[in-house]
Amino acid sequence: MIDTLRRATRQSRRVEILYHSLQSDTVRRRTVEPVRVAYAQRAHRLYAYEPEEAKINEFRVNRIGKANMLLEKFSPEAHIRTFEPARIRLNQKDFIALGKTIIPDDDATIELLEDGGAIVEGTTPSIFWTVREIASLGPGAEILGSPKLREEFVSFLKEAMNRYE
Repeated sequence: MIDTLRRATRQSRRVEILYHSLQSDTVRRRTVEPVRVAYAQRAHRLYAYEPEEAKINEFRVNRIGKANMLLEKFSPEAHIRTFEPARIRLNQKDFIALGKTIIPDDDATIELLEDGGAIVEGTTPSIFWTVREIASLGPGAEILGSPKLREEFVSFLKEAMNRYE
């Protein structure tokens, strides 16, 4: 299944999926335009434009019952432009452990630093999960780019701190 989703993403072809939504507790067929398959917070996720809803949605791959690649092609550039840019500095230990996977973008770039760390730059389809990945690293990571990503990160940390005051 994940191979079908990755192939459809590379070939810019629509996919019909049978998806179990936990939110509505329903299983239904959905036609989507897959833009990225990524691994975040211990799960593979499909980020795909859903024409019926006119937005990018996130689908947990383990909740997709079937995936059939369709003949119809689409242009992914417009969808990818909606992803948030991300630029993150990792210390040496976290860079060795995670590499560029801190940002769920196969095209992310890496700038190696003299201290063994690196700056990773790309785009993220999910600020929600990227914030949680970065937070899990503690002081080993620093958000350098995207004011929106920094803002969400600070908000997440404040909310977490408020629970313990």
